[in-house]
Amino acid sequence: MDTVVAALIAGLVSLLVALWSKGSQEAALRHQEERLRAELSMHETRLRAEAKLQEDRLRAELRTEFMAEEAIRQLLQHPNWAQRSFDAIKRRLGGFQDDELRRHLVRAGAVTFWSDSGNEEWWGLRERNASEL
Repeated sequence: MDTVVAALIAGLVSLLVALWSKGSQEAALRHQEERLRAELSMHETRLRAEAKLQEDRLRAELRTEFMAEEAIRQLLQHPNWAQRSFDAIKRRLGGFQDDELRRHLVRAGAVTFWSDSGNEEWWGLRERNASEL
């Protein structure tokens, strides 16, 4: 009978250890899950802040681009000139390298023309110079 009691006690102890172990594992998993959620939240906050900063920079940069293209369109829509020399446009829109200004001209809808001597570059809007294309 002592062996039966000893076996029952050993079984009960095993059961209690198993239950305690399972409870400890679940607690450890809950703790790890909470830690991961906190870490994820921290990274998400940081990424949102970085994305907002990049968006603000991009908006400022594009605002400059759009303003330059709008200014070019206004210059090239002047009723007295269907075309303007590259140098005249460059004087009016300072702050751009030549090739950068040419890209803005193209984005604004302009095409290039060359003087008869071939040494002076002129620009005009496609729609205003359709007969010369």
